[in-house]
Amino acid sequence: DQTIEYQVYQHFVENFKIWFMKPLLWIDVLKIKYWETHFWKKAARTVAVSESDAKKMIDAAPNLSVSIVPNGVGEDLMDDVKLHFSKTILFVGNYDWMQNIEAAKILVKEVFPNVAEQIKDAKLMIVGQNTGKIADLASDKIQLVDLAIEDIEGIKRAFRKSGILVAPLYGPGGTRLKVLAAMAAKLPVITTNIGIEGIEAKNGES
Repeated sequence: DQTIEYQVYQHFVENFKIWFMKPLLWIDVLKIKYWETHFWKKAARTVAVSESDAKKMIDAAPNLSVSIVPNGVGEDLMDDVKLHFSKTILFVGNYDWMQNIEAAKILVKEVFPNVAEQIKDAKLMIVGQNTGKIADLASDKIQLVDLAIEDIEGIKRAFRKSGILVAPLYGPGGTRLKVLAAMAAKLPVITTNIGIEGIEAKNGES
């Protein structure tokens, strides 16, 4: 189980603005949770990508047998990488996922304006799949770069052009490959407690 799906939609419903729709949406969350745990229990073995996800799965289905296979990144991002400086902020994701759309909007509307006020020539680069879903976020200082999922060279260029990865993630689930990729590319990371969940990195050390 790469992502605990019901948690993704639960986070969406908790932050949904139209209050009178929430009871209907909560029914959907409960249905997803029911069927997700139902199929976990039917499986001979389940696999999680982090200890935190495994714990949540066992909390939902106490007798579950869960193996942990941590996510990682390939050596491509580590090839010939040097520490480097750039005033370009990077965010990476697949914008089919609600968590990444939410994070991109927070970055563009709440975080980057404060940065741009202090650092006049700062830029923001939002990279990944299905950027058409956030096309309205582009501006003269905010570049959207749509990449095919197999475009390894494109993602390497993005990490090497940038000076920092900023990931304002609040939706739970899975392991954040973007954070591991940034570490592999010797890029500093700013994220949330949710964004670093399952990686166990320590601030100022990792």
